[in-house]
Amino acid sequence: MVTETELYNALKTVKIIDNRKWNGNRMTKRDGATTGIHRKNLAYRNGPCESGVFGMTANPQSSWKPRPSKLTNDYPEVYDVIERYMKERLPDFVFESVTVNHNLRCRKHKDSRNSTLSLITSVGEFTGGELNIQHPETGVKKTFDTHGKWVIYDGSKFEHWNNPIKGDKYSLVFYSRWSSLGKDQKKRILEKLTGGSEKFRLLEPGYLSTILD
Repeated sequence: MVTETELYNALKTVKIIDNRKWNGNRMTKRDGATTGIHRKNLAYRNGPCESGVFGMTANPQSSWKPRPSKLTNDYPEVYDVIERYMKERLPDFVFESVTVNHNLRCRKHKDSRNSTLSLITSVGEFTGGELNIQHPETGVKKTFDTHGKWVIYDGSKFEHWNNPIKGDKYSLVFYSRWSSLGKDQKKRILEKLTGGSEKFRLLEPGYLSTILD
């Protein structure tokens, strides 16, 4: 089984571009290839803004058809480690893309391109960086520690942001753009997340009812 340390060491070999150096809109290209998602509007001013995508992406150059991202092509061995790390723990979760953020502190936002559920975890040598999620109806905020733990949430409906980070943090967000999970798959994932392991953290019942609808 891939350990947190092995994943962290693999991620440290990846050169993730600072999004503020990119030009253009949300999808940006370099040398004719998509490098990731343009996230400079999500980061705090003067804060780190390194973010990239493994797995599948779509952009004008591919006629908006899914294709492997540049990071996937440049670092296939790292993507293999990421994929195994996740699948060894939650094999029922279907994903096509993984956003990797390096020391990126996001402001409050919703995800515009994800298909309902996102699964997030983080690794590294850091403190802070907790994930805040706000219920869209009640306005109640919950805070989750994702350091070596997992949280499943609906990033398209729930505004979310994270706390200040001290140290070196990589967060990984697994999601789909073109596929969606069936209700049975969701239930199996939730059962796994609540199966007694302290490594997993789950949203409150009020949040889950929205996810399972």
